[in-house]
Amino acid sequence: MVVGLASIIVGEAFIRKTKMMDQFIAVIIGAICYRLLLTLALQFGVKASDLNLLSTFLVVVAISLPQLRRKNRGKNNA
Repeated sequence: MVVGLASIIVGEAFIRKTKMMDQFIAVIIGAICYRLLLTLALQFGVKASDLNLLSTFLVVVAISLPQLRRKNRGKNNA
């Protein structure tokens, strides 16, 4: 369940489209990115018990990314 939610959040953060097919692709890309980052973390020696912290950090970054983009666009337009 956590993987599914993280996939949706990460995918939506990187790909903001309104078409259903684009949203479906965003979720797939989000799932791949999420699993890739967790796999890389394990390869670099992060303990399996610390993956929850890494997962939380990834989801927080994905949630805040659209807000940071909007804020950055506002600075570029001013």
